[in-house]
Amino acid sequence: MSDEGLLTLHSGRVRPIVRGSWDTPQSAPPLWAGGALREAWIYGPAGVDRTSSGQLLLSGYYGVMLRTSSARGARLEAAINTATQRTVWQRKVTVTLTRPARVRVRARRGKRTLVSASADLPAGRSQLALPRRLPGGVHELQLRAVAANGAIATHRIKVLGRPRLPLAAARRTLIRESDTAGDVFSITRHWRRLGPRRLQCRLTVGSEGAIYGRTRPIITLAADGWITVREDGRRYRLEVM
Repeated sequence: MSDEGLLTLHSGRVRPIVRGSWDTPQSAPPLWAGGALREAWIYGPAGVDRTSSGQLLLSGYYGVMLRTSSARGARLEAAINTATQRTVWQRKVTVTLTRPARVRVRARRGKRTLVSASADLPAGRSQLALPRRLPGGVHELQLRAVAANGAIATHRIKVLGRPRLPLAAARRTLIRESDTAGDVFSITRHWRRLGPRRLQCRLTVGSEGAIYGRTRPIITLAADGWITVREDGRRYRLEVM
């Protein structure tokens, strides 16, 4: 990434695949991680490139995505699957690999490592058991996979350690969504807890001094680990921030 856009490097030549300023989420949500890529919203035909190993690099609405090959001999790629947002409450992390590898998963909060687990996993989808449950709050799961030939792949996502929605996590998620959409959210202190997984707040939406409207969204931690927001008859889901 640079001020000129998103650039790729092939055989010593630099080629832009997205020109100019480019707003994208802080990280690609795990909508696709470790699973089949059925659709992708991209910023025009220039938002696609092919790596030297033949894989597709896509830049679009959900950030930067790498579509790997499932064929034998594919390069090592690793991902923590979406299902982990739910299975981590039972101490399980779901991982997808394109090649067999030695895998290590760490759960970190800030600079502290709270839980770590390692195992040799085959290609495909597997589960890795953590030695104990995570405490409540937001944690970053960090995956590092090393193949027999020394190739390394990494991935990370944020999860909630327990099936409870902290107010701070709900607030950060809404603020991050407003930054991505280009809006300014004024979130008041009028928060109301409707249950362990559900909160409501007053929200003012505006941009550049203009107010678009005021709503009272309901923020819920769904059974699958996603944070869902319901307001004005609309419902959408967001990754944990």
